[in-house]
Amino acid sequence: MSGHRQAAVALHGLSRQDKDWILNELPSGDRELLQQYLDELEELGFSNEDASGYDFAEQLAFTAPKGALSAIEHLRTASSMQMFQILEGEPASLIGRVLAIEGWNWADACVGMFSSVRQEQIRLAKSQRSEIPLAQKDFLLNTLGARLAALAPERQQADLGAGEPSPVVSVRQALSRIRHTVSRWSQ
Repeated sequence: MSGHRQAAVALHGLSRQDKDWILNELPSGDRELLQQYLDELEELGFSNEDASGYDFAEQLAFTAPKGALSAIEHLRTASSMQMFQILEGEPASLIGRVLAIEGWNWADACVGMFSSVRQEQIRLAKSQRSEIPLAQKDFLLNTLGARLAALAPERQQADLGAGEPSPVVSVRQALSRIRHTVSRWSQ
């Protein structure tokens, strides 16, 4: 079986939102070929209605103990400097997605810390986003919430209570893993 067919079979078992998100992150040639194979699976009667689907966001979720601040509450109380530290290495398209989720109180000051060229790229990326899929939104919020909690250990201990810190995985690392897996299957 070809790598693209293997990738299509793996994608077929994912939820619609996760599948669309991954496909949208791939180069157009791979995306079109995988979509053809996915359509072929549907035409042949292979349904994924009963499939539980692998939820990437769930695997990387920021899990706060009972009574602690949720990921979105952490992000709402963040400073512009904290968010700049978290987002400065991320692509403008991802920063635009984050900013499009909500009218963050730190957004303008945070964007103002980037170079003027990056500011324009971020604003353009934000304006091009219509609706963010729920799975992607949850993934972004949970991952950024975990990264924010890791920035300030004293805040983490105060907000989350004692215990093991949540695993922190950068958005870029997670996307890289997904792309690497799909590209291995498509070779």
